[in-house]
Amino acid sequence: MGLRWEETGNSPTNIVNGNFGCGSSREHAPQALQRWGIRAVIGESFSEIFFGNSVALGMPCLTVNGHDAEALLSAVEANPQADLTVSVGSQSVEISGNRYQALIPAGAREAFTAGTWDATGLL
Repeated sequence: MGLRWEETGNSPTNIVNGNFGCGSSREHAPQALQRWGIRAVIGESFSEIFFGNSVALGMPCLTVNGHDAEALLSAVEANPQADLTVSVGSQSVEISGNRYQALIPAGAREAFTAGTWDATGLL
């Protein structure tokens, strides 16, 4: 069984805009982010291949609307040390007392919360 994703609790999180990962070199882009210490990615949208490879590595990608992405980016820019909490189970991101809806497809959400995202580990 793999890591169960409930909350990152101030772990490094990448906040991005739309179509993140488009044009990336397959699995290398999410691997590089993960090796850099990123545990989750929050953004407006993700390329399909980037999203799938991120899930396979245990790094959830949650989507927020454009307004919320800008608000999250502004909050982090204003206070880079602010606590940021990502909850896959409740599909939310919290920072500086504000909570934002952050969606993840049901299949990926269930895999992260059950700890079954690691297909190789389950073999």
